[in-house]
Order: sequence, then C-alpha cells, then structure tokens
Amino acid sequence: MTSQRSALSCALVVAAATASLLSPTATAAPSSAPTASPANTASGSTEDFDGDGFRDIAIGAPSAQVGQARQAGQITVLYGSQSGAVTSRQQTLHQDSPGIPGDAEAGDRFGQRLTTGDLDNDGYTDLIVGAPGEDYFPPHDHNQGALAVIWGSAEGLTGEATPIDGAFIGARFGEQLATGDFDADGDTDLVVNNGTNGLRQLSGPFLRNGTSAGMKLVGGSQNTMYVDIASGDLNGDGLADLVTTTYTPLGQYNDGRSVLYALGTPQGLPLYPTPVINGFGNHVPGGDAVAVGDIDNDGKDEIVIGRGREALNDSTVPPGAVGGMISYVPGSAQGPRGDLVQNINLANSGLTFQPGDGLGSGISVGDIDGDGYGDVTAGVPGEDLPGVAGADQGSVVTLKGRSFGLNGIGARKFTQDTVGVPGEAESGDGFGRTTRLLDTDGDGKAELFVGVPAEGAGAGGVWVLDGTATGASAQGSVTFGPDAVGIPADSAGFGAGFTD
Repeated sequence: MTSQRSALSCALVVAAATASLLSPTATAAPSSAPTASPANTASGSTEDFDGDGFRDIAIGAPSAQVGQARQAGQITVLYGSQSGAVTSRQQTLHQDSPGIPGDAEAGDRFGQRLTTGDLDNDGYTDLIVGAPGEDYFPPHDHNQGALAVIWGSAEGLTGEATPIDGAFIGARFGEQLATGDFDADGDTDLVVNNGTNGLRQLSGPFLRNGTSAGMKLVGGSQNTMYVDIASGDLNGDGLADLVTTTYTPLGQYNDGRSVLYALGTPQGLPLYPTPVINGFGNHVPGGDAVAVGDIDNDGKDEIVIGRGREALNDSTVPPGAVGGMISYVPGSAQGPRGDLVQNINLANSGLTFQPGDGLGSGISVGDIDGDGYGDVTAGVPGEDLPGVAGADQGSVVTLKGRSFGLNGIGARKFTQDTVGVPGEAESGDGFGRTTRLLDTDGDGKAELFVGVPAEGAGAGGVWVLDGTATGASAQGSVTFGPDAVGIPADSAGFGAGFTD
C-alpha cells in the first residue's frame, strides 16, 4: 500500500470489500440461526461480521502474490451458516481490492495477523488486518507496518477507508493484535505492537474515519520483544485482560522467553505487565504462541502457552521442552496461578515426540465436544511420521478440557494419513503449523481449522474437521487451497494464520 504520508505515520485503514462465493450462490442465514451474542464481550468479539448469529472466520495468506508484487498478502473470509463456513459465501481481499486505498507491494504481508472486535459499537464484528511489512517509501525497506479495519454490517464486511497516523520506521505495526474491553467502559479496545517500544492500547469506540477515543502506551521496556499476545478474562471480573509471551535477552532459562499478564482496570491496562511466576519463584517459561480460554468452566480464563521452538540461540532447553511443550496456567479471582502451572510434553501426553517436532505451534482454545469445557489444539509441524519418506510431515494434537483443567490424558492426534482426513502426508508439509477452534455452524461444537502454509511447495492449504460429542472427527473432513478462493497458488502460504 503506497502512501504519501510522513515516514513516521502508519495506516489504520477502514476498508470496503467485495464478495465472491465458494459455492455458486450465496447462502442466506437460515431461520434457525442461533441468537447472536453481543460483540463487546471481555475477549472483544464473537466473530460475526454480518450479525446473522453464525461465527465467521478469516484466513491469512501473507506470502500471496498480488499482480507482480510477491508477498504482498491476501486474506479470505468465510461466513458461517447452518452448514458451516466452508459451504457458505466468501470474500478474498488484498491491498488492491476496491475500497482499500493504495497499492499492494512486495513484502507488505497483508494478513500476517488477524483479529476481530466491534470497534465502532454498532453490533457487528469488524475485522482488523495487520500488514507489518508495509513501507511508505518503497523500494526502501522501512517496515513501518499498517492496519486495516474492515467494518462489519448486515451484508458482511463493507465500509469506507481512511488512514490515521501511527507508527515509525521498523515498527512492524500490526504484527501483534488483540481486542477487548480493557477499561470497563463497554467499548472494544485494540492493543497493537509499538515496535520495540512495548504496546499501544487504542481505546474504543472508533469512528468510521479510524479515530480512536484515546491512546496509551502499555508493555514497558524497550528491551522486550512481544512474540505473541492474546486477551481474555483471567480473574472473572468481566474486564478483558492481556497476556503476552515475550523475549528478553539473558532472561529465564537463558533464552529469555517469559509469560506476562496485565489485568484490565477502569483506567485501562497498566504500563508494566506482571510476570507469571511458578511455585519456585521463577518466571514461567514463555513460548512462541499463547491462547486464552475457560478450560475448567469456572468463569475464569486460563493461559495456554505453546513452546514449539525448544530453545533460542542454542540456549539451554527448559525441563520437559524437548520436542516442544504446552504449558497451562489456571485463572483465579486474583489472576493467573503460575504456582499451579502444568506442562504437557512427550513424557506425560501419552503421545510420542522427538526433538524438533515443535509441539505447541498454533495454539487454540475452544469447546470441540460441546460439554462447556474449553479444549485445546496444538500443532506438531515438525513431526516425522513413521513409514513416510522425508521429514516434517506434521500432526495436530487435541487436548480435552475438564473441571480439573488440562493434562495429556486422552490426547488425540491427527495427520494427513489419518483415516478420513483428505490428502497425503508428504515431506515438509508441516501439518498443524496453525490451528483455530471456532463453531461456524451454530451447533455448540467448535470445528477444528488446520493451517498448512507449506503444503504444495508453499501454496498452502486449510483442513476442517468437524466437532462432535466425542471430540474432533476426521469423518467428513475437508480441505481446500488458495485456488479455491481465487488466490494465486505460487508460494501463497495459505493458512498461515486465522482470526484470533
């Protein structure tokens, strides 16, 4: 996206979109559609762009080409319906789409990060798209970054587009995003990375010209890199709280990754987040991915950390992290209970992993079986499957939530060679690089979306497994790639991310 603004500005653009279809005709919301819940929940959204009561999902292809611009990035939006999102209508968008100002350019990576929230408080969920590689003076590689807010409406994502000021050289604005009501005013706020200078809380409501009600800095230190962020209600007070995985040189376990949290208050998020401390007085080790959800059904969200990379910079691997690790931190009225952290790994999951398998990639929390407890999915993209030529075919693991929380009991694994799963496991696929649990058909059970951006020599693909009373089911699962939604397949990386 080309801009004539100052090099110290950043676009938060409010974008219009045009619709196309996965099937020959658009599917109208059936009369039996579930009742839509308000978009302004503590976590920030119900992912319902058209207000029909069915949840919708967006899929990122940040490496996709637009015209001659490589890695310009594209996204696809699938609308939920009684038969799910895959058979319903869809939109494919990029920075050359009508209503999105400027031009798609090489390296913009539009769609690298996606989140949702009702920013203008009109009852429709809006889509927020990050393009962290955006440069304002190409061909110079400044990576100021940009955001696009695509407004929801009864017809789906539509609206006018206006840029607002924001970032600076090297900020990669839009690389980290989270929404929620962090300040108790009933409006959805947006948290976005501020380069290496912490995070910004942009307070809602937002006007349609992109102006927020206010801005404050959160996240503190210039020496801290925010690897991933997520929002939820950790203490059950109805306010959104923020959770981050961070990297600080020379931190705990030598590779410097920790987990921090900030509780929402009437004044918003505090400037400095609090580290999650285990029972030994040490920082709970951080990772590459974090998700938040109510796993034990007590009204307080838990933190789930995925440590797909065992260690950074050849540093010491923390205990139990060989092959990757998932950490579970219970919520409480006082916030996260780091002293009760549980680690799920090759030693206690009942599954077999090897060094480099990457357990913990693409963490997601959702209720797969409809029992009211949040379940967890995690990718294992580096797993080598026995009897298959090559390496890194990958798998996905599901973990069942219970009243006592999360552990490895009853863990299940799916691969492209699982009976009922379409396709074939191949070397380098990295099945499970990303996952997302979301109920798009309104039956109270979340479908499992699996992103495989390395599939087909980097074209990418998405697999969808249905949620049932006994968990995720391979029976009837489907897959589709970038060609099915009108995105050029060449190194598109389709499925590199989903809406949080």
